[in-house]
Amino acid sequence: MIREAEGRLKAAAAEAAILDSLADQVPTQEATAGLFAEADAATAVMAEAEAAAIRTEASAVRAAEAWEGALAAVGGRSALERAADVVASVRGALTDRDRERARLDEAESLLTAAESDVADAAEAVRLAEQEARRGGEAVVAAAEAEQTARDSLHRAHQAERVSLLRSGLTVGEPCPVCDQMVATLPPARSAPVLDAAQDGLTEAVAKTAALREAEGLAKARLAESKAAAAAAAKRVKDAAAMVSRSSKALAEAEAATDAQSKAAAAILGDGDPAQRLAEARASVSAAEENEREAQAAAAKCRSEVEAARARLDTVAKGLSALRRDLANLAGRLGVEEVTGDDPAGIEGALRGLRGEWIRRRASAQEKREHAERELEAATAARADLLGGAGLSASDDIVEVATEAAKEATGIAAEVRLAEKRLAELESLAGEEKELVAASSLLERLNLDLRPSGFLEFVLDERRRSLADLAGVHFETLSAGRYRFSDDADFNLVDLNAADLVRAPASLSGGETFLASLSLALALAEIVAREGGRLDAFFLDEGFGSLDPEHLDLAMDGIERLVAGNTERVVVVVSHVQEMRDRVEDLIVLDRDELGSTRVVRGAAKS
Repeated sequence: MIREAEGRLKAAAAEAAILDSLADQVPTQEATAGLFAEADAATAVMAEAEAAAIRTEASAVRAAEAWEGALAAVGGRSALERAADVVASVRGALTDRDRERARLDEAESLLTAAESDVADAAEAVRLAEQEARRGGEAVVAAAEAEQTARDSLHRAHQAERVSLLRSGLTVGEPCPVCDQMVATLPPARSAPVLDAAQDGLTEAVAKTAALREAEGLAKARLAESKAAAAAAAKRVKDAAAMVSRSSKALAEAEAATDAQSKAAAAILGDGDPAQRLAEARASVSAAEENEREAQAAAAKCRSEVEAARARLDTVAKGLSALRRDLANLAGRLGVEEVTGDDPAGIEGALRGLRGEWIRRRASAQEKREHAERELEAATAARADLLGGAGLSASDDIVEVATEAAKEATGIAAEVRLAEKRLAELESLAGEEKELVAASSLLERLNLDLRPSGFLEFVLDERRRSLADLAGVHFETLSAGRYRFSDDADFNLVDLNAADLVRAPASLSGGETFLASLSLALALAEIVAREGGRLDAFFLDEGFGSLDPEHLDLAMDGIERLVAGNTERVVVVVSHVQEMRDRVEDLIVLDRDELGSTRVVRGAAKS
């Protein structure tokens, strides 16, 4: 009877021990409450994220349709580009017209001035002819006066000779000079008369010479006046020809302006072509920006859906592990297996298994206590019986202890053997881990030491260095919004969107330009740092999409490209006025009448 009681006690104790060992496998309400709450929250977040994704996808579709509609309204992007060319042609035609008009005004001014010069020259010729005529007349008069003076001097000389012969003359006798009879004696000589005649002749000769010189000067001035008149007449002729050519060129320029304006109106409608083009571009640009923002919002919602799905997957893994634990517990308890993966079903099964364990543990405890009472009663009865028989009550206890010791010894040996094998397994696991790491390293070395592998490795490291340094510049130029990713793929990290990694194609035109400028700055620094040379950069457009703040940042970056390197050339292509104001060396281009590009100023023409 004692053995039966001991057997029942042992069975009850074993059952209680088994149930006690399962106590750690029965999750408490506190341990599972967080998992079930997370499941509810993740499900709600997933539903909200999916609804938002549906809304943003629809908005993206509508924005794309609006963008396509805006492009269709202007005849497509190619039509918009043609319109830009036509507007440029209109602007060029207007420039040509204004230039020809200015030339015509200049030619008319030259013609007016030349005609005035002709009138002035004609008057100068008239006055010079009068002066020359009066000079000729004065010379004739002076010559006559000179001849008169010569005659007077001749008579004075004759009178002088006669006066000298007077002393040898006698009235009534012949003259020793002419053999004529002297009727009367000549008067006595008068020296002042001869001197006066000589002075008169000298004065007349001097006056004649002076008048002849004056006549020569007058004739020279007349010749100069006639030459000036001829030159003025030629200027009138040339100016008239210039007026004719300019009038014709102006008419052609006005005709070209009208033709280009009509062509612009055919594409853009009536009104100022430049304004109409700006409005069309603004409409298309706004629609494109809306579409880009809608796509970005949709991409963000898709990322949120993926994050919510990952969160649900994590919860599902937790629930799946809990379900496996509950299924194992159900098998240990011998109850129906838990089915279903939904949180409510698992939570209900957990409550049921927890209640079943509590009920069975209480039942096992009750059985144990009952068996203990039976054993106590049987032991007391046995003691009474052994005492009555004169036997020791400890005989069976020694036997039981011996058997228990043998059993404990066997179990201890098994435990030592299991521990030895476990240590061996742990050692083998460590060796396996080292071998796997060595194998991975050897495989990586094998790949890196291929003919092209080392070059790929070096290029990858260089790209990483370039991306890291360019990321610093990009964060500055984008006002703290963007950096390049840490890998060598040059993806973008949106610092304002929880470090969301974006593809370069998702950037706007202005952002793409800032990214390219950041790479250029980083490349220049790396090359300069390593003693190399990078002497030229060519930056084509991108400035028009920048606001004033980012434009200043971009210009600071460009100025850093040339700072400290006087031989480096940075060429910037832009239509932005602020850029032209800040750059000293400009090459201005325009289109000629045939639509070809021509240099207006800023570069030597070959």
